[in-house]
Amino acid sequence: MSFCFGRAWNHENLDAATHDMIHEFMGEIHVNVLKHVTKMGTMNSPLDNEYNSLLTDENLERLRGLPILFLSGSDNVVYDPVSTLKDYELLRRRFGESLYQRYVYQGRGQLDGWIGKDAKETLFWRIGEHLDWCSARKGRANGGHQVLNGA
Repeated sequence: MSFCFGRAWNHENLDAATHDMIHEFMGEIHVNVLKHVTKMGTMNSPLDNEYNSLLTDENLERLRGLPILFLSGSDNVVYDPVSTLKDYELLRRRFGESLYQRYVYQGRGQLDGWIGKDAKETLFWRIGEHLDWCSARKGRANGGHQVLNGA
């Protein structure tokens, strides 16, 4: 994986057990995936299986009303944090600012925010906060009849 995409974590963010076993849960990469990812990089767009851009009005419209939290590690060399910024700004321009949040977790790469020794403090709290935010929004949209946080 690192050979194809770059280092997906900062070594110091992994505990010894995870670091020693990481090869067990990073699978093989099919050549077709590499071809597809290369084509997307060349065209600077997400693509379907026939290499057509997925950034169409119809596809973007499917995201209307869907609250999204964009996440990225500041040291991510697999997907530059600028990519989440571009998507975040695109959706905010198109549908307004109320449904989109973005969080860049500092000192982390692509995966160590998720599998790092301090993932709870680095990233999981933010995801929980976003889910609470989504639940609260849904409760307001349903006339406030939803029970939140056991209250």
